[in-house]
Amino acid sequence: MFLKKFTLTSETGKTIREVTFKKGINIILGSSDENQQNSSNSLGKTTLIRCLDFCLAGKDAKAIYTDSEFKTENRLVVDFLKKEKPTFKLTLSHSFDASDEIIIERCLDLTARSKITNYIDGKKYKHEEFDLKLKELLFNFTDPKPTLRQLLGKFIRQRDNQIDKILYFNGSFCKNVEYEKIHLFLFGFNQTNLLSKKSEVEKQQRSIENALYVLEKRNSISSLKQRINLIEGELYDLEAQRNAFNISDKYDEEAAQLENIQIQLNKNEQLLAEQRLKRNGANERITRLERDAVSANGSTLQYLYEEANFYNEELAKTFDEVVNFHNTMLKNEIAFLKKSIQKSDTRISELENERSYLTDEYNRLLYKLGQTGSLREYTKLNDRIATKYKEKGEADALLEELNHYIGESKELKEKLDNLVEEMHRNTELLDENLKIFNFYFSKYTEQLTGQKYLLSFNLTKDTNIFKFQIDEFNHNPGSGEKQAVVMAFDLAYMAFCNDKNLRRPLFATQDKIEVVDIQKISVLFNLANQQNGQLIIPIINDKIKDYPDLEKDTVLFLTSEDKFFRIDNAK
Repeated sequence: MFLKKFTLTSETGKTIREVTFKKGINIILGSSDENQQNSSNSLGKTTLIRCLDFCLAGKDAKAIYTDSEFKTENRLVVDFLKKEKPTFKLTLSHSFDASDEIIIERCLDLTARSKITNYIDGKKYKHEEFDLKLKELLFNFTDPKPTLRQLLGKFIRQRDNQIDKILYFNGSFCKNVEYEKIHLFLFGFNQTNLLSKKSEVEKQQRSIENALYVLEKRNSISSLKQRINLIEGELYDLEAQRNAFNISDKYDEEAAQLENIQIQLNKNEQLLAEQRLKRNGANERITRLERDAVSANGSTLQYLYEEANFYNEELAKTFDEVVNFHNTMLKNEIAFLKKSIQKSDTRISELENERSYLTDEYNRLLYKLGQTGSLREYTKLNDRIATKYKEKGEADALLEELNHYIGESKELKEKLDNLVEEMHRNTELLDENLKIFNFYFSKYTEQLTGQKYLLSFNLTKDTNIFKFQIDEFNHNPGSGEKQAVVMAFDLAYMAFCNDKNLRRPLFATQDKIEVVDIQKISVLFNLANQQNGQLIIPIINDKIKDYPDLEKDTVLFLTSEDKFFRIDNAK
């Protein structure tokens, strides 16, 4: 999939900015102002990249008008966007020279409650539908995981972690199990059903582990078994005493009824214990989740936010959004648990009513039998036996539930091991794909850095996760070389997708090209121009003024008199 054109228009239809893309290198050129103190940083060189990201289902438009470093809003831009209520329009095509265009439009109204309206080829989409449709168009992929935004971090590199990280471009908020699915999909692992099954089993496994944690915090299997053994011993002695009583025949019928009610009460107590245990476990889980909810100044999340240097524009464009996302996920789980508690409460109420009825019957019969003096002791003995059966029922229920979860955990582990083994057997195609990719990757990195790099993967034994990594033969790169390797990776991926005829975005964006050795920038541009793909980069003209094809390869030229939004021009 190629980028053809980006257009920004006002609500009245006035064109604010139009950029036509080309194959190969696409330069966003910023002119430094020699006569003023203003640098090219205020021209909006990276704004086009942020607009592209927004068109491709970016969560909101804050990145467009918020400083990425200081998280401050540019009020001039905000006011401009409120006034113009612009439409961001991106035209794509499967082949650069083909006419099969796909038109994506996102209408932004910062003054409205629903700020963004999505369209694809003139059809309106809700946000979730918009994401799914774009994923189908860009990747020919409709499974839930990996998500569109998880995948696009590889192609629209705009944040520091995306620019600097070759493989882990979604930051540390994206877990290894998620990166596994992202990398396997990107490199053509064709057994996507196995990935979906693995995701589901891992989700079930986490749920079982949480339940076991709650149960084992109270009692271990060993302690429950010992408690049950003691209770059974006491019951043996008590029932032996009861059996020693001689009750006349006229009481036999009542005694048989009493024993039957006792059995029903024991079963009732066990069911009650199971439901209360289930309800208590859910309540404890809710308490933990509510404790995990954080405010905007939550210290733990704030620490992770700052340490990862990641949560600024996408998965969480601001720290407030990280908090909101975190708390929303917790609220969803809490809502599910509360429904479960309601069901348990209803069942507990039914069982308690049944127990009340059975207890009344039991007491009536006991009273009747106990009118005879010799039977008073018999009645007391039955009370003690009933109490012990209640204790045993509760312990049995706990032990049964623990064993149930342990059994499920073992079954899920076996399922997961079998899935991983099956995935391992199906990596032959993946190995072949990496061979093709590394042919280009090693060649491009050697031209740009003098060193050959390659991509590999291995199965981590402790976590059963396929982990991808970049290997180089004998070198530790500096920052400029690292950026060159990232761009070589993206160019090699374009070549790989063309060779394999994979439907993927055949474009990539990159910032911080200034740190690359100036002598290698021309090499990079020449490599990009050899691709059946597009590399979009912002740069100031001082860095590449000697590049011979500068005018031909520049798709957007910004100056202090002509900034991206042309706000000064609109006054």
